[in-house]
Amino acid sequence: MFIFKTIHNNKEYNDELIELLNSQWPRSFYSRQISIDKSNENLPYYLMMIMTATADHQSINELVGCASISKINSIENALLIENVLIKKQYRGKGYGRLIMNKIENISKEKGFKVGYLSTNDQKDFYKTLGYIDCEPISTSSFVQTTNNNNNNNNNNNNNNNNNNNNNNNNNNDDHQDKTSNLLKIFGGGSLKKRETIEPFWLKKEFF
Repeated sequence: MFIFKTIHNNKEYNDELIELLNSQWPRSFYSRQISIDKSNENLPYYLMMIMTATADHQSINELVGCASISKINSIENALLIENVLIKKQYRGKGYGRLIMNKIENISKEKGFKVGYLSTNDQKDFYKTLGYIDCEPISTSSFVQTTNNNNNNNNNNNNNNNNNNNNNNNNNNDDHQDKTSNLLKIFGGGSLKKRETIEPFWLKKEFF
């Protein structure tokens, strides 16, 4: 059985979520914590998929997947879907489809009409969910909405620079990495420099 929870309402999963994200996209604990602390009902928004079970008369709740959404400023009623991730031992069981269905339903409930995402190696999977090829979204299109640290949200670049100043050693590589500003906030950056790979951009209209 699965239940879905937000990180901002369930802080007890904080470290487990960071560990899951870093298993795929290594970053410092500090920078991950900053991004997770931004999660709120008005977006950006972290969703977690929790597997529930009972063993020896005790309930067991395990974080098995996650995803995040954020607003896109330049496109009306549009958002960006990122950090779609399932623990390695649970992949290939259809859990990715489950969390995508949930994140799309939440997006529709919040009034969004279209979702965008980028991927390096999961294009075929997203196409089975109805996503189609589209033009890349400009990094200047993203809006970060936070409950706290609003003084860091004057613009995307200032926000990233503030994070880097507070974490010089690890975030210098992230700052040099040619990922989108939003990827730097939510994840997907790396502590090590790597060749820039142009991702595939996809979109889907929510009906």
